[in-house]
Amino acid sequence: MTMQGTSPQALLPRHVAERWGCSEATVRRMLRNKELPGFRAGGKLWRIRLEDVVRYEECQTGSASSTEDAGMPSGQVLEDLSAWRSERQTRRKA
Repeated sequence: MTMQGTSPQALLPRHVAERWGCSEATVRRMLRNKELPGFRAGGKLWRIRLEDVVRYEECQTGSASSTEDAGMPSGQVLEDLSAWRSERQTRRKA
């Protein structure tokens, strides 16, 4: 059941972490650092639109992803995410 004013397409950081096979803390850090688009609901509660998750995954893998596929990413996706984060950190230091 969805509450009025909430979208069934808005995910919790916990759901994104499960989808990507990483920790919830990693997802929250990405939100704080604006690496992943999200919004706050009720002050401290983070929400992430499914379309933003899919767009982020597509940027990391270079391929189209289906919003129907809510399974765990392959090892390659996780490697691509890690490489992207490293590159981003290097650019920030420069």
